[in-house]
Amino acid sequence: MKILIVSYSYPPDNTPAAQRPYFIAKYLALLGHDVNILTTGASNSSLGKSNWAKPLPGVTVWDTARSKPVVHQSDEPAAPKKAVTGSKTKWIKKIAQMVLFPDKAILWFRELLGYDLGKIGKPDVVISTSPLFTNHLVAKRVVKRFKCKWIADIRDFHYTNTEREKSGGLKNRLNGRIERDLLKRADYITFVTQTMRNVYCSKYEYVKQKSMVVYNGFEPEEYPAAQNILPSDKMKIFYAGSFYDGLRDPAPLLAALDILVQKKLVDINKVEIEIAGNIPEVIAQRINQYQSAACVKFLGLIERKAAIEKMNNSHLLWLIIANVKSHYMTFPLKGFEYIGSRRHIVLFSPPQAEGKIIVEELGVGTFFNLATDDATNNENAEKLLQLYNSTMNGAFADPVKVEDEKLLPFLRKGQSMQFSNIIQSLHAAE
Repeated sequence: MKILIVSYSYPPDNTPAAQRPYFIAKYLALLGHDVNILTTGASNSSLGKSNWAKPLPGVTVWDTARSKPVVHQSDEPAAPKKAVTGSKTKWIKKIAQMVLFPDKAILWFRELLGYDLGKIGKPDVVISTSPLFTNHLVAKRVVKRFKCKWIADIRDFHYTNTEREKSGGLKNRLNGRIERDLLKRADYITFVTQTMRNVYCSKYEYVKQKSMVVYNGFEPEEYPAAQNILPSDKMKIFYAGSFYDGLRDPAPLLAALDILVQKKLVDINKVEIEIAGNIPEVIAQRINQYQSAACVKFLGLIERKAAIEKMNNSHLLWLIIANVKSHYMTFPLKGFEYIGSRRHIVLFSPPQAEGKIIVEELGVGTFFNLATDDATNNENAEKLLQLYNSTMNGAFADPVKVEDEKLLPFLRKGQSMQFSNIIQSLHAAE
């Protein structure tokens, strides 16, 4: 069947948002579908561009910023764009949020209006995949043009379950209206966690009958070094990703580590914490308040391949899930990359987070509470001491072992098989 995947972000974008459409395309093509991508090479990503994605022969990319389709990704490396950091980023985001509706990808419409969709030909099914809601608005236009089936892949909360829903004002009412319209019009809806699906099914009864969960996941081929045997002379902790302007708080880990250092239960010289990504000034200042900041190294923005190598060569992978509904009711893509790296995850999250359920069911990590009161800090310190002693004793030298059956829902191949089944069911219902 002919499939058109609509996504503002797509390789060589270095953003996590580009990974899901890329791997869906890869495996749908391997399953025998005629796969097409509608995207734009003019996308604006704070993480820049890189050549992390291999070419996908047979997958046609329709780039609205170019005059001719691309049959597969270029083999030429794309240099990472220098990211904008600090207060400048903050102001750019604020201005974009005030001016651009519903999100920054709405500028894509300017390209799209002058683009001949007829070149693509009629697809049997369109898959629009967020996080940017504009992806679904573009898909709505394509579906209206070709009168085909539509799967809306919801990966982030847009209006429902956010502060927008509680707030008044014309802009927020419009947000609610376009979300309801999307959910009604889509032939099928997928969500990335069960918690997220439950929220939407509770609010919109009709969603229950035409939706399911297709988790995010990882690609085993990207982790060839996941079998590394690591030395145990030092406890290496790695963090990759955004701190979301302070919503993800590094303080609980550092507070626990400070307790252990002060009690001389941990040698600070045998702990190494590396942080990759954009570091807001507020986060850097918060980290530097702690004695354990002495073992923290800021790597800045690094390519995805380099980040994966760091994951594979660290004893512990630090994951923070903010105490915000839109965060703890989903599970960050970085978490699945950590699972793929087969290294023990130190998860700081609210106790009700879906990430806690995933990590504990797979047996791939330890849960820590996000609070920073004295009692919680001491509880976290006890858990961290156990991990430190285990590391020094060689317990984390080998990769974490997980049963294949448990991993299947979180593999990119399994994810795409679920989409293929949905596609076939929509075709059979015609």
